[in-house]
Amino acid sequence: MSVPTSPDLRPRHGLHDPASGTPARTPGSVRRTATTEIVRPGGPGGPVHLLGAARDLATAADGTATVLREATTTTVVAGGRVAELRSTPERAGTAELLDVRAGSGYRTVLDAALPDERAARSPLFLLLDDVPVTSLISGYALLMEGSAPAGPAGSRAAAALGSSADVCSGWRSDGTMMVHIRASGSIPPMSAPEAPDLRTADAEGWHAFGPLAPGDMRRHRRLDVAADPADPAVVLVDAMFRDSYTALSGTETVLHEYDVSARVDRTTGTVLTAEARPRVLPWEECPAAAASAGRLTGTAVADLRARLRAEFAGTSTCTHLTDALRGLEDVAALAGDLPG
Repeated sequence: MSVPTSPDLRPRHGLHDPASGTPARTPGSVRRTATTEIVRPGGPGGPVHLLGAARDLATAADGTATVLREATTTTVVAGGRVAELRSTPERAGTAELLDVRAGSGYRTVLDAALPDERAARSPLFLLLDDVPVTSLISGYALLMEGSAPAGPAGSRAAAALGSSADVCSGWRSDGTMMVHIRASGSIPPMSAPEAPDLRTADAEGWHAFGPLAPGDMRRHRRLDVAADPADPAVVLVDAMFRDSYTALSGTETVLHEYDVSARVDRTTGTVLTAEARPRVLPWEECPAAAASAGRLTGTAVADLRARLRAEFAGTSTCTHLTDALRGLEDVAALAGDLPG
């Protein structure tokens, strides 16, 4: 009788090319930066605290920087639900998010609770819109620390992981991740490159944020918009997206990172071109999803979040790239701050 062969469980890692620093601000441009710290002050079994900060900065033709808008949020997720939420600026509608599941359905409630922030594509809305995914990826820290539950709880977690098959390119049924999960009931060991500092000599390049403590995670976003010098009727978009984690040893590493560039018609707000460059991704199957960014061509930036939610799923996409692309909807607001 033949003996079945074991599946190939060798870790086939993806790209490891994180950005070092941030491009200089362009005169006559607007830059939005945002970060969310993902921490568990009560330990691995405690609630997840999401500490958000965001800022819009205009750079004049002479290089002078002016802060246009700022926001901060503190969202506590316990038992999968929003247990606490504080923000600056304060908005009465945030109370409607309390006790809402920080997952499926959350964004529908958010849209209804803060329609003015939604319409304005404000920094506050961006931070709150990230809650479902930043709370979800908080589990990466437990995996990296080896704090994931064992026994029956671990079996349930493995079953939940298995149900994610084909949700995106990295989770394809025949890919590295799912082959290992089916064989072992756990995610395969991940390697991640050390995280270069995104801040450069430009003191105004990012809003203020401190070092990332061991065991914590951070999501970074940057969105630059400027008129095309060759064609002022076109807005040039340059964006980046990074999720990082600081190991218990104190080294910050990059889990996911993308650069995104786009050209947008300034009058109609229509995406003329869009391109994603993957820089850091965990598995060799992940980078294939970058081509999905081109599907945004012809879409109004004001409709991007709705289209991404409705259409961008499956193995031709990446959940983290989709998150990066969601931020491009904010071009609809920032382009209005450009001179001329």
